[in-house]
Amino acid sequence: MLYALLGFSYLTLLNASKPIEKPKTSVIKIAMVTPPVPKKIETPIIIPPKSKPKPKPKPKPKKIVKKIKPKPKPKKIVKKIKPKPKPKKKVIPKPKPKIKEIWSEPIVNTAPTPQTIVTTTPLQSPIPKVDLDAKKRVFLSKIRDAIHANKKYPKMAKRRNIQGTVHAIFDIQSNGTATNIRLSGASSVLQKAVRKSILRSFPTSIPLELRSKFPMLDVSVNVDFVLE
Repeated sequence: MLYALLGFSYLTLLNASKPIEKPKTSVIKIAMVTPPVPKKIETPIIIPPKSKPKPKPKPKPKKIVKKIKPKPKPKKIVKKIKPKPKPKKKVIPKPKPKIKEIWSEPIVNTAPTPQTIVTTTPLQSPIPKVDLDAKKRVFLSKIRDAIHANKKYPKMAKRRNIQGTVHAIFDIQSNGTATNIRLSGASSVLQKAVRKSILRSFPTSIPLELRSKFPMLDVSVNVDFVLE
């Protein structure tokens, strides 16, 4: 094996020592002929003559319009013509009638003197007095009945089994409205219900006889809320 390797390496050295022939190259010469550059023909530059600038038109003179103030209209002079006083009529006094004096004897009246008759006018029946206090009581009872009729039991109070009596005090004005409502007693839910019932009952008509009694102050009413 060693001898074979030595022989193979020797052969390779021999082959490497031989000069490698260069391939023949053929050279082709090409002549480059450049065409002659044509001469530039200079064209003369013609400068046009300068044109005269057009004259600017003269500005037209502005027309001055004079504002002519209108002549004040002459005030009409109204002469107050005083009416001529009417001539007073001459009052010609009437001539007094002449009284003729006639002398006569005195006449003696012998007839009996008439009896004087005395007439008596019938006595007028006295005007019955109007009991204002009674009418006021009737009026207030109607107001209380109207408040009770307009009462509505609140649903929430029914659910919670709330009962009680609400005491209300208010004023009635001359125009038939209720003002200055004050409430006490029971719960706030029932008090609100009473306030609504009072407002539903007003305004109300006022009798002519009781006009002098208004405004009525501190009118009181008790409203009961009882579950059956």
